[in-house]
Amino acid sequence: MQETSFEGRFTKRSRPLVHALIISVALNLGLLATFMTFILREKKIETLLQVKASLKSAQRIKSISQSNAEVLEEYEQASFANLLLELENEELLEQGYSRRDLALACLVAYHHFDLQRALPGIEVQKRSFAYTNSEKVIDLMPGLDQERFQVISYFARTEMWPLTAQGLFEEMRHRRQEIPESLRESFFLSKEFYQVERAFNRLPFVFTRDTLLHLLLDGNWELIKQVSREIELHPRGEIEQIGAFLAGFKSSKLAAYLLVALDPNYPYTQFSDEQLHHFIGLLDQQTEEAAVFLNRVATSVRSDSMRQMAVEKVSAWGKKVTYTSKDKEYVVKKGDSLWSLSRQFDISVERIRALNDLESDVLNPGQVLRIPHVLRNLDGGE
Repeated sequence: MQETSFEGRFTKRSRPLVHALIISVALNLGLLATFMTFILREKKIETLLQVKASLKSAQRIKSISQSNAEVLEEYEQASFANLLLELENEELLEQGYSRRDLALACLVAYHHFDLQRALPGIEVQKRSFAYTNSEKVIDLMPGLDQERFQVISYFARTEMWPLTAQGLFEEMRHRRQEIPESLRESFFLSKEFYQVERAFNRLPFVFTRDTLLHLLLDGNWELIKQVSREIELHPRGEIEQIGAFLAGFKSSKLAAYLLVALDPNYPYTQFSDEQLHHFIGLLDQQTEEAAVFLNRVATSVRSDSMRQMAVEKVSAWGKKVTYTSKDKEYVVKKGDSLWSLSRQFDISVERIRALNDLESDVLNPGQVLRIPHVLRNLDGGE
């Protein structure tokens, strides 16, 4: 009886201890589970960071492994707008150049971006770089910092026509059917247009800016650039070789009429028959200078086809090519020949020989020759 009572009291007293022990074990298990959760989470984060670092490193390795030449070939085909976006790309390539450096080089080289206006007063370094098996050469601009690129980007986005004079010219040729007024005015402010306009104002004709622009657009930029330099170097700001300049506008009717008015000797002496045939085709309106020029061709030593073309053109204008029976005397000088005299007086060697009964082509100084000449009055009639 006493033993039973002792076991009851012991069981009653140990029950709270058992409960406490259970609770303690449960808490410890909970803490252990929490601890393991944190450990695993940190391990997962560390693993993710390692993966991201690996991907970033792989990206960087891929970027650096792409050569300057490969990126230039890619950018060469890019549009102006896409290259502007690349001005913010600082991804490193080779030899200290980044993608934005190469994008700027392509903007300047292939889209006529005006870097000089974008960075006024700043001397930009240039390095020639050959790519595509050295077949192409482009200027790279090293040493431009973040601030400079910000200025360049701002200029490109806010300037309506951020192009060089050549870029403006090419843009107008592309939009020739409908040239924006702002584009025309931008070109009128260029140094090249100013030089040409100043020289044309010295000619005995009146040209509006629109007329002069129409003429220039019939040519090419190299022709305009070359004559601009010549005008700048000329002491009176003139076009010294006006004939050669106007002859460069091969399909311009305006240039053709200016040529027969200002330097008719150039097409007469310098053009091949094929060139002269095309040139005469441009003279579709009668002017006094054009009629005189065609009369000269009709009575020249040119081929029969060229002379006939000139005669038909003059006849279509109601004119008539005539010859005079009045001859002039010429005293042969040292160095003269039948060929040089035929060129000088616009007649054939055969006519000189026949008129003077010459049995040989040998001329002696002091010898007097009869030289026929062509009437320059084309009013018709003998």
